[in-house]
Amino acid sequence: MKTFTELKNSLTAAQEGYAANKLRGIRAALKGKKKRERGMNQMKSAADFISQVKSYVRTAAEKAQLKKSGDTTKSGNEMSAFRKKMKSTIDKMIPKMMKKKFGSSDPKAGATKLAKAHNAEVKARRNKEKE
Repeated sequence: MKTFTELKNSLTAAQEGYAANKLRGIRAALKGKKKRERGMNQMKSAADFISQVKSYVRTAAEKAQLKKSGDTTKSGNEMSAFRKKMKSTIDKMIPKMMKKKFGSSDPKAGATKLAKAHNAEVKARRNKEKE
């Protein structure tokens, strides 16, 4: 088996560059993973979830409208045109979907629900780590 030095000396410049980029990618992925894990272990407020709730409900409403129209394969410019065309219909659907999903048509109520669930998970994880 070759030693690291022998292996490194046998690599061409292109292979060396590829290996360096691969290593850089792995480091970046690990850094991102650690950052996500830190975020999962922090308590959050409703404000952290409001935009998430709004985008989730809007996306669900758009999908429902697409399904209704019978064409679920739209993307890019077609999807953009569809959103412009159906904007008023989708805007009317949002409060109904919020009420159905979160029990209230107010996005803050939905965000509060998500924050409480997240914080309960964090507390459970912390308690598990203490044991």
